[in-house]
Amino acid sequence: MWLYVVDSLSLSGSGVGATVIENAMFPRLCIKIALPGKSYRLSKEAWCYEEMEKLQGIAIPRCFGWSEAELGTGWLVNAPESDIDSDSGSGDSDDESGDWDSCDDSYDSDVPDDPKNPNKLQYREFGKRRNLEKARLQSSNIVSILLLEELGERLLDVPEFLQPIRDDVQAIYEDICEMGIHHGDYRPHNILRAANCVPGFPSVKCPRHGYEHQWRIIDFHIAHKVNLLPSNLMNPVKTKLLGIPVPEAYGFQC
Repeated sequence: MWLYVVDSLSLSGSGVGATVIENAMFPRLCIKIALPGKSYRLSKEAWCYEEMEKLQGIAIPRCFGWSEAELGTGWLVNAPESDIDSDSGSGDSDDESGDWDSCDDSYDSDVPDDPKNPNKLQYREFGKRRNLEKARLQSSNIVSILLLEELGERLLDVPEFLQPIRDDVQAIYEDICEMGIHHGDYRPHNILRAANCVPGFPSVKCPRHGYEHQWRIIDFHIAHKVNLLPSNLMNPVKTKLLGIPVPEAYGFQC
């Protein structure tokens, strides 16, 4: 997948005769492009943004939509040599399952929690529907794009991981874990500073924490919605990113 920053030149509606607004005031955007064979991963990320719509502008970037188009016979797409593959550039793995290689991937969205073992991981958003969508996107000549707001600097580039930043990052992950989302890639590469309100949109006050978060979590292409308690789901965030020890008994099983 490739990542580009783009400026909006004009806005228009859909359909023949739609109004076109030139020189529209719109913030700079980030466009993420997946070529044939990779579109499934981008569709999965788009699903996550839709699932966490109420966190957009609070804990995650604003998402302006996901689109796909099937290339005609004989069409080829070659990225310039100077382009950076955003996945490899940020150290992401092509293994979409992330840390969950051994998990059972056959559950559907209506699978109940296991009362005998509440820490046992079960996928909830996928199942047969996931397999059908995956087969369609991987077997066809589809190019897809995900349109997001442009954010600021990476946490990786901040000289010191100071306590106020650590506290804010932990609070942001608490918001995400409350929605049952396991991000799966807990690294500073995937934490960016919120966009400047000019020319970008202003941040929204977090209803759970009562203030505006200064950072955003990105890259949900290996994320999953699971049946873990938010407190248990926070454990890998604490151990892998924040360096907070968690007793083994309070971990979760896969």
